[in-house]
Parts: sequence; C-alpha cells; structure tokens
Amino acid sequence: MGHVGNGAPSRHKQDWYRVVAARPCEVAIQLDIEAAREDLDLALFKGDDETPIATSAGSSKRERLTVAVRPGIYFVEVHANKDTDGSRYSLTVSVRQ
Repeated sequence: MGHVGNGAPSRHKQDWYRVVAARPCEVAIQLDIEAAREDLDLALFKGDDETPIATSAGSSKRERLTVAVRPGIYFVEVHANKDTDGSRYSLTVSVRQ
C-alpha cells in the first residue's frame, strides 16, 4: 500500500520504486487507486534517464503498463497530478521472464 501527498502544495507528489531486470523480460505494472476522485499516474524510467520509456496517464481508478525491457535497473514512478492531502493506492509489479 502506498500513499502520495501530505496536504502541502508541491511536496511529496510522487513515490518511486526500483525494479531490476536480470535478463530481457516483460515488466507489468498495475496501480489501483482507492478513492475515485484521486488522479494518479504511472511512469517507467530506465536507470538515470529523465524521459520515461512508458507512461499511463488515464483518469480511472486503475492504471496499467506492460513493457518489454532489457537487463538493467528501472524505476516506477507513481505521480499525483494535483496537490493532494493523501492518495492511497496499491501497486503491483510483475517481472515475467
């Protein structure tokens, strides 16, 4: 279970999770948002890259990404699109060889 936001504008609007791919594989990410009024999005980054290799920016209670990746370190970002006093969510990351 994750939590984004603390009520202060521009503070803690994202959470980061590390994913390691030991060989070429598929990374599947699912974000389930508890409150229907909240708007959270996903992005997947490779290593230090500032540009995401994949994003999901819908407005539903569930966001999904599935990406074929090469070996390396990746980061999943859960991002709040607006100032929030707290958005609770569940994140599932699966690495399929």
